[in-house]
Amino acid sequence: LNEWIDLIFGYKQSGNEAIKALNVFLKYSYEENVNLDDMKDEKERRRVEAMINNFGQTPTKLFNEPHQKRWTLEQCQKSPGRGYLVGSRRTHVNLFDKLNKLKAYGATISSGSNTDSVVFVGTPTIQTRALLVSGNPEPLVTITSAGLLNIHGWLPFSSKKNFTFQFDPNSHFERSRQFVGAPFAQDISISSHLFVLSPNNKLLVTGGHWDSSFRVLQIDKGKLIERINHHNDIVTCMALDKAGTGEHLVTGSRDTTCVVWKFKQDSIVKFPLVTLYGHDCEVLCVDISTELDMVVSGDKCGTFIVHTVRGGQYVYSLQPRAHHSCEIKHVNISSQGKILVYSQGPSGKNRSMCVPPCIHLYSVNGKLLYEKELAEPLNAIAVVGQHIITGNDKGFLTFRDLSTLRQQNSLNLLVSIHCISVVLHHQSKVCTHLLVGLRNGKLIIVTVKD
Repeated sequence: LNEWIDLIFGYKQSGNEAIKALNVFLKYSYEENVNLDDMKDEKERRRVEAMINNFGQTPTKLFNEPHQKRWTLEQCQKSPGRGYLVGSRRTHVNLFDKLNKLKAYGATISSGSNTDSVVFVGTPTIQTRALLVSGNPEPLVTITSAGLLNIHGWLPFSSKKNFTFQFDPNSHFERSRQFVGAPFAQDISISSHLFVLSPNNKLLVTGGHWDSSFRVLQIDKGKLIERINHHNDIVTCMALDKAGTGEHLVTGSRDTTCVVWKFKQDSIVKFPLVTLYGHDCEVLCVDISTELDMVVSGDKCGTFIVHTVRGGQYVYSLQPRAHHSCEIKHVNISSQGKILVYSQGPSGKNRSMCVPPCIHLYSVNGKLLYEKELAEPLNAIAVVGQHIITGNDKGFLTFRDLSTLRQQNSLNLLVSIHCISVVLHHQSKVCTHLLVGLRNGKLIIVTVKD
């Protein structure tokens, strides 16, 4: 079955691997080779449509690596790295089912006289064979506000422990420390919006650089492999399509545009798929879902806009607080198509003179479902299934129901929270761990108590 998946939906569908497997078809059968909207010659268009109607098209490519072979029950029971298994004694509990039994573990990432905030944490969304078969740790990437890049060892699905965390040994020695390549612009706030990891954790994409570029680094070698200058001003935010294949990236900029890009193997195609327009000022946040054909972007003027991924068509724009001066700091698309928007007063102004921060929930068609004013501004937001996780300046990690925005529980970490990353089990897709970066340079791992 796995070999058939490789041919139809996987890495042998196209390219050199398809040639080796004798799995090559007429070029018009591949969706990336056909764009009927760009064909100006009506006869040519009809000819291509006739070919497609008669010979069909290959399905969307879903996997870029060999699909795993189905395990026998005996293999599952023997493997310590599998985690959630039929016949295994240990199963992974959904963190949201045990919110009253959470425990936080800490690791110091940045220390010394100049302690920097942990602003980004990333783990693979696609587990590799090393993790699934042998239980070898995967890379866990952290970035501080000073650009310090650490690559730790991370094994979330252990049979004996809640997790295994191996600290990056290079960070102990000043000469061996690794930093994000290019300097950031002086007037930009370093946050998780500026970084994206490829699904397999091989590539790190960074924005916020002084030359208006975004850059692609090969993590294991610390090597810069791409520098792409397309925007006319600083790249202020970016997001990866986590719901789909993970091949699409969207960037937002001070030039008021958003651009959709595509990963191809271990690099980014230098030519953008589509450019999105409509904002009147700096874009602060973006999110993308190819499954729902949506790109949502929020700006400094308090407006968020919805476009389609295919074709980049404008759908609608809304101002959640049209009568107040505010900024859209976060946008998130849920798997059900709901849009979560977070707004707060302009940065740098006296809080007593500003409107209180607020989260807004919209339907896919732009209908306001719920909104909730907050006592403290938020620094980090994550949406998982029917749940919202937020972190604020006071150190409260808060869990809310996505349908009603009602608070379910809260965990006090005592220090300002700067980023939240969610770890999902590779089979059951339940949330097993939360990785939280703090202002004091610590990484907090939240999971259910044994």
